[in-house]
Amino acid sequence: MWERQYEHGRWNGHQLNILATAIDGGQRLHVSEIPYAELPHIRVMGSKARTIKLEVVFVGSSSLADSNAFIANLEESPTGELEHPWLGELPLVFDTFSQSISTKRGIVTLSLSFVRAGTEPNINVPSIVRTKQLATVVESTSASSFASDVSKMSVAEINQTQSDFTKALDTLTDITHRMNSDVDLAQSSLVNNQFIDTYRTINTAYAAVTRLGNQPDSFLAAFNSAVDMVINALQSEKDSESEAIDNSRNAQQQLLKQVNDDAVTPHYNIQMVTGAIKASKDLTSLEKEESFDVTTANKQPDIIRGDLTALIESLDERIDEITQVSTVESLALYDVLLALKSNVQTQLDKVIKGTAAHRVIEQPRFKPALSIAHEQYTDEHLITAINALQHPLFMRGDIAVRDAQ
Repeated sequence: MWERQYEHGRWNGHQLNILATAIDGGQRLHVSEIPYAELPHIRVMGSKARTIKLEVVFVGSSSLADSNAFIANLEESPTGELEHPWLGELPLVFDTFSQSISTKRGIVTLSLSFVRAGTEPNINVPSIVRTKQLATVVESTSASSFASDVSKMSVAEINQTQSDFTKALDTLTDITHRMNSDVDLAQSSLVNNQFIDTYRTINTAYAAVTRLGNQPDSFLAAFNSAVDMVINALQSEKDSESEAIDNSRNAQQQLLKQVNDDAVTPHYNIQMVTGAIKASKDLTSLEKEESFDVTTANKQPDIIRGDLTALIESLDERIDEITQVSTVESLALYDVLLALKSNVQTQLDKVIKGTAAHRVIEQPRFKPALSIAHEQYTDEHLITAINALQHPLFMRGDIAVRDAQ
């Protein structure tokens, strides 16, 4: 009678009496609850791992011992192959079990759960996600609806948009002037040619402003070229010796000041913020390292934190602006803005973690940083860097101490 109720199978060579089989599967979903949106944004993240559940029976006087021995074998070697009577050979990984013991006929029932093993995915992505690349994605996503916005503008709104972009081009020209004034006359003509090309690209964008109402895509291509030319010139500059004359910091601040809360199209403000992000040399240098070393930083950590915080606040404002409506375009823009903000926040977290004090000591009398570092088993440069407001030869009061890296 029992032989007609179960099928024979094998797990890693051990015979199984299978009463029933169940297979669970599905999709992995990421549900985002968008502010002010009635419907959630759902993305399919791929297939779930298939779960196979078996009801296995052990019968006879040694059923409990056989069941316990089989469980011990599963826990010792959870990975194996199941030879199923009608599913064939399946590579599985043991997950859970439930044991049921009955006094009738000495039956022990095991409810087993396995997860089907799949092929290891081969993910070909760069090890470092560059902030500049994410900013470019944000620009292209936002620009996809720019032509539609222009087509709905009145004459007054087109004039205002032209005025906003003209002011932005004036800012790019001023940034280029500052870089050009720092160039030594003895430098090669290659550098001078770069500035000539930059000015020419900016002038092309000036001419394209007049065509904004009729040819918005053509204007946007010219404007983007001007921004990219100026940013490339900024990034190719040598690091400044002082934050006060740092052209990249100046460019970031100037572009953020061009953000206009009364702008007709949200793309204008997004373009200013992404331009400021691309101009930041701090983000470029932070992305190259896994952690922030305060002793080798070319700027004061407080200044870096302030600049990155300003960028994150500007991104939050853009996110609040585009989430006032719920459309396909705004949802797509929300996703890429959130990814860009996350990447900038990651770099800010590096700075915060790399400058945080592990402890604070009280020093009632003046003492040199070298002596304090010797007593605390750390590095003198660390003590000096995280206590930037104190003179290294006259330290006292509450002194932040960080262990040597």
